[in-house]
Parts: sequence; structure tokens; C-alpha cells
Amino acid sequence: MTDDKRVPLTLPQRSLGDNLKVSALGYGAMGISEFYGPSNDTESLNMLSLVADSGITMIDTADMYGNGHNEKLIGEFFKTRHGKGENNRLKIATKCGIDRQGNEYDRSINNRPEYIRACCEASLKRLGVECIDLYYIHRVDPKADIGETMECLRELVNEGKINHVGLCEVSALTLEKAHRVHPIAALQTEYSLWTRDIELETLPKARELGIGIVAYSPLGRGFLTGRITSTTALARMTFGAIIRAFKERT
Repeated sequence: MTDDKRVPLTLPQRSLGDNLKVSALGYGAMGISEFYGPSNDTESLNMLSLVADSGITMIDTADMYGNGHNEKLIGEFFKTRHGKGENNRLKIATKCGIDRQGNEYDRSINNRPEYIRACCEASLKRLGVECIDLYYIHRVDPKADIGETMECLRELVNEGKINHVGLCEVSALTLEKAHRVHPIAALQTEYSLWTRDIELETLPKARELGIGIVAYSPLGRGFLTGRITSTTALARMTFGAIIRAFKERT
């Protein structure tokens, strides 16, 4: 692990919403559990140490990554960094709303208030924290009442279990409706040179409401860096392969 005397670097800071200060570059932890090839817990813990030492202050996870494994691993990392000021410096973002059945990738969207509350309690326990800095609804159920969902999240804020609320992959209209019930600090959405749909309506609306944008896959999952030059360069069990296998079964 990292030498105790090592001083973390400092990166430019950004504000999500009114007062959530994070580094301009964050770390998406999904791949240390599954989806993009094999993972190793020891290597993953070393990676998290490198992330913290590089000046990154936002670590992004979700309860469905590894079916809880990702959050447990990050919770273990937090224990190793205890006493180094990391509990105040590092911000954790996690999500709920994608309900996985067992260890398979079969899943459904679940925005019921009782489900959100149960997920939040489980995430707090796995992460080993008393409060989650940023709590997202991972996917919004179009059949659910966004007002009811936001009321549940507002209650969790008032109870001190989460500090800020976020949404993932929603339209400008849904974003505005949700923000009326309780302030949205951040919208997480795919955004890169080849995925720019949000520039039409969603990005302007987020700017109007003062909502931060957390862009995932900004480098096109490696395609925009030139790392992937052919389909043979992809690992056999990447996220895409899993999805194809799932579709073939159904």
C-alpha cells in the first residue's frame, strides 16, 4: 500500500451543485469488480491508493457493480486509509435503482421508496460510512413517480444518511421535475466527443439549474485513445460480451 509519508497531489476542483467540491477528474470504480475483464482485489486496492495519491477526491461506485462487491472493496480501502485525513478528503458517490437478481446479470429498474431506503442502508454498511456524499438514482423508471422518488431521497438527506442527490441518464424534463422537489447536485451521463446528445437539451437545462455534469466514458471506453483497434483486442468477457450473451439467452 501507499507510504504513510506520501502527500497526495492536488488537482483542479469543481463544484457539483451548491457546495460539493470534488476534483475535476474522478475515478469510476466499476471495472475493479466486473464488466471489463478479470479483476484482482489486491491489485484493485493498490489502484485505489494510487487514485487517492494522484489527487482524485471523487470515487464513483454503485450497489450493482459486482452485486455489492465494489462497495465492500472501497469500504475496505477506506479502513486502510483511516487516520490519514481521507475520510474528509475523499468523497464517495454510489447509486441504486438497478435491481440484480442473484449473481446473474438479469436486472430490472426499481425506484420504489422502500427499495431505495433498503439499498441506501446496505450501501452505508458495505462502505463503512455514516453518510454517503452523493447518492444517485442509477436509472429512472419511466413508470415511477419522480416526485415520490425525490421525496424519499429528501428524507434520506434530512436523516443525515446522504449529503447530496444525483440522477443518471435522464431527460431535461425529468431533471427539472426532480429538481423542483429537492436540489439535484449532479447528473451523471455518458458524454464524450462521440456521445454528445446531451448538448441539445439536457446540458443547457443542467446549466440553467446549476446542476453539475459527471461525464462517464469520456474517452469512449478506450476507442478514442486508440487503445482498441479491432474486435480481437477486446477481452473475451467484456461488458459487451456479457450483454450479447444475455440477449442471446432472452
